[in-house]
Amino acid sequence: MSVEAELEESIGYTPVQRMRHSAAHVMAEAVLEIFPDAKLAIGPAIEDGFYYDFDLPRTLTPEDLPDIEQRMARIVRASIHSCAIIGPAKRLLNTSEIKGKPIRLN
Repeated sequence: MSVEAELEESIGYTPVQRMRHSAAHVMAEAVLEIFPDAKLAIGPAIEDGFYYDFDLPRTLTPEDLPDIEQRMARIVRASIHSCAIIGPAKRLLNTSEIKGKPIRLN
């Protein structure tokens, strides 16, 4: 079984849940473009969509949403995407250090 198939099976997401999960990652990437020092918490797919918890230098406002949406659309069009990384925690931490962003390990 391929790693991708194993990941798909182990997570057990429906296609809609997978899309929502991916959209949360794309949104996080867009917000990080605006706020490079933002801290990321969780960003799960939920029943009616998705969300992401951020620690930002200021509160987001409704005026921020069009910019975030435009950035998300550009990211998707450019085929820039986030992916799951499976591996030893030490390796994951080293990857995080290279990018300069903390990661959350489950």
